[in-house]
Amino acid sequence: MRDTASVGELRPVTDGLVMIRPPRGDDASSLAAGHDDDSRRWLGAEVPEPVACIEVAGGMVGWVDYDQDRDWLGPGEVNVGYHVAAPARGRGFGTRAVQLLMHHLATVTDHRRATLLVDPANTRSLALASRCGFVAGAARGGQRTFRRSVPPLVYRDATVAIRRIGVEYLDADLAAKDDEQIEWLWLPGQRETWAAMTVGERRDHARRDLQANHDAFGGGPKW
Repeated sequence: MRDTASVGELRPVTDGLVMIRPPRGDDASSLAAGHDDDSRRWLGAEVPEPVACIEVAGGMVGWVDYDQDRDWLGPGEVNVGYHVAAPARGRGFGTRAVQLLMHHLATVTDHRRATLLVDPANTRSLALASRCGFVAGAARGGQRTFRRSVPPLVYRDATVAIRRIGVEYLDADLAAKDDEQIEWLWLPGQRETWAAMTVGERRDHARRDLQANHDAFGGGPKW
């Protein structure tokens, strides 16, 4: 079961080829129809209610999901599931969709680790686990387990950190708008527009830009 306090709203996100998006009301029958004997072998016959549908070129090819309803999950862990319909298998769509789900977990939720539970005979899922960077763990109930950390949003070395920008950096952003930045990074006419603004107008303009960049962060394409 997903904890609504830590799920965050899933918005459509794409890597340029594959998109994951929230399910719509007319998706249920298509999701059910996409299950064949092979998928029922690994997933059972239950009609899926996933967190996201997978789309390629505007057509739905499967789903990707995660839950917390496992007694073996640790704090901050979720278990990931996925399915790609038979006609779309073997083309990397499932791998890309899981990577995009990891991106959603990183940018919108508080979860810090994703897990997979894979039947040892399910060669496609074992290959996906390897391609997505999951590390094998102890067997559980005849199934193989895999874990991978959710990507961090801050990367740092001993001196420098890079992180998602936000309005809390307003003063630093204004201080950085010097002649050097304007000369190399601004478009024609922007210098004149900026020069005509009052101090208050400049702060409001910079604050809106920072908020817009913060809100747009992570929508893709990303791969």
